[in-house]
Amino acid sequence: SSFRDKDHQIEGHGSPDVYSQIWLLKIRYGLTDRLELSTVGSYINNKRDNLSPEHIEGMGDKEGGGNYDLMSQRRGDPFWVTVGGAVFLHTGQDGDNHWPGNSAWGGRVTLTLTKLFTPNIKGDMGVVYQGPSERGNEDVKRGNEFQWNNQVRYM
Repeated sequence: SSFRDKDHQIEGHGSPDVYSQIWLLKIRYGLTDRLELSTVGSYINNKRDNLSPEHIEGMGDKEGGGNYDLMSQRRGDPFWVTVGGAVFLHTGQDGDNHWPGNSAWGGRVTLTLTKLFTPNIKGDMGVVYQGPSERGNEDVKRGNEFQWNNQVRYM
């Protein structure tokens, strides 16, 4: 239970409660030591107080793509360099209670650098550019997205 005054929110003040779930199912298959194909499906469940619609739920767009290792530390290179791409398939649901901008074709390209420093420590840096190519559900076009991700992991 929240410490906030719920009546204050109903009167149009304060922030609404938001409950969000996004479930992903990713299937990957390595065709060769360097080439991997993958597909991802998603399910979205959002409940929001004092917003319209209060409940957004349903299947999201699926994607299909692949990655190719240009360089591989396993083959004696100093690190991995991987390029990838994916197509967002127009498979999401339409309607007021489904994700705005869903159900639109689009794509993504990636460039990833990975270094295994020790058997237990790994570093990754990735650049991602993605976006839809058309308007989706509720005539919404989600914007293009640029990401730069860095991480160091202890495994």
